[in-house]
Amino acid sequence: MDQHPSKADKADNLIGTFELKRRAADEPGHVTDDGQELELGYLMRRHAWGAGLAFEAAAAVLRTAAAELPDQPVLVATRTANKR
Repeated sequence: MDQHPSKADKADNLIGTFELKRRAADEPGHVTDDGQELELGYLMRRHAWGAGLAFEAAAAVLRTAAAELPDQPVLVATRTANKR
C-alpha cells in the first residue's frame, strides 16, 4: 500500500487561504489619501470555522506585515454575517 498521500488527500487538508494585498483605490473604506493601503483577506472552509484558526493565521500575517512594512496601515473588512 502506498504510504504517500494522494493529491486529493492533500487538498482535503487545506483549510483556507490568507492574503495581504493592496486595496483597490475604488473600494470604500480607505484611511489614507492615496487609497493604497494593505488589506488582509482570507477564505476558510466551513469545517474550520469556530476553532480560532482564522484569528491565529491573521495575527501571524499582521505580525509579519508590522515587521516587514511597519509604516503601512492594514485594513481588515468583514461581512455582517460573520458574527465573531
